[in-house]
Amino acid sequence: NNNLKLKGLEKLDGLNRLSFNDFSSSRKRKIRNSTVRAIVLFNLDKDNMDISHELFDRLNTGGKQLTKMEIIKGSQQGAFINFVFEECANNSKLNQFSNFSNQDKTRGYREEFLIKYFAFSDSLEFDSTLNEYLDNYIDKQNELFKEDDYKDEQFMQFKQMLSFVEEKSLIKDISNNRKNRLLAIYIGVTLALREQSSIDKDIDVFVEQFIENAKSSSFEKLKENIQLVKTIILS
Repeated sequence: NNNLKLKGLEKLDGLNRLSFNDFSSSRKRKIRNSTVRAIVLFNLDKDNMDISHELFDRLNTGGKQLTKMEIIKGSQQGAFINFVFEECANNSKLNQFSNFSNQDKTRGYREEFLIKYFAFSDSLEFDSTLNEYLDNYIDKQNELFKEDDYKDEQFMQFKQMLSFVEEKSLIKDISNNRKNRLLAIYIGVTLALREQSSIDKDIDVFVEQFIENAKSSSFEKLKENIQLVKTIILS
């Protein structure tokens, strides 16, 4: 309606103070033909305000780069991914012990952590890159998890590990290098329980070598700590 004037333009500062009618006919036609993009979100009630705020932020700030887990959930959806997101990630003991942040939960870092837990509990040796190994593992597990017996077996292993961690009070100090320490403990416990299901002794995995290894994010140091935890438990 020619009531407004442009201001604050930095790149095209020569257009500042111009109203709509100051533009050429071709420019006005392009403006009139421009598309205004709008997205309407349905079924977001007051219990999901954190989600709606996150969506609003992404849609109105140009979005955020997808995390590895968000890409996986979109491209490798299946029985295993559903199991990780719907059953394991919401386990009360896991969340109590792991102290995941809000960002861990909203951006899938918790689920990425869980996929690594299952994958590395299955094998710590692979010839491909880490990402290739995880991608192949997810595809394989999506097929295997279609069988209820296999899924129940994996879930029982997961819950037994958490019960052992609770019983032995293995989570002491995770304020530093939290995920490195947690992953090593969870996998080390899982591997130990596969060899010996009943272990009746006090256990302290936070020895000097464990703490030192956990300072590194390298896969080799993680493997060392997993083996260290397993050895401490079984010795």
